[in-house]
Amino acid sequence: MSEIAGAYLVAFSSCIFAITAVIYCWQQKKIINKQQLTIQQLQQDIKAVGAGAIGVGQRLQQVETKLTKTIDQQEILEQRDAGQLSYTQANKLCAMGASVEEIMDACGLSKAEAELVALVHRPSPHSSGSGK
Repeated sequence: MSEIAGAYLVAFSSCIFAITAVIYCWQQKKIINKQQLTIQQLQQDIKAVGAGAIGVGQRLQQVETKLTKTIDQQEILEQRDAGQLSYTQANKLCAMGASVEEIMDACGLSKAEAELVALVHRPSPHSSGSGK
């Protein structure tokens, strides 16, 4: 009988081993499936990041183009007649109520020029309501 009991024991051990192997394989398959899903999600994320990078690159090119145009315009303005810019600034200062001396100091104009700018911006007697 001991031979039969030994055979049963070997058969039982073999069944346990087979069941354990099947469970292990099933767990590994679950892990592999989960990893494949993660890989697919990561691939989609990489595509999205790539598309975003392309968009950022295009936007950067647009900004660089605008910057170049702005620099060109600034250079044109700097090459303008400096006197014209002084008179423009003097007109703005006078409109804000600056004195003749302040206009002379800020714009580099002579006293006569600053007085002329101030005279142009002075309200005329006909425009006031008092009539004086």
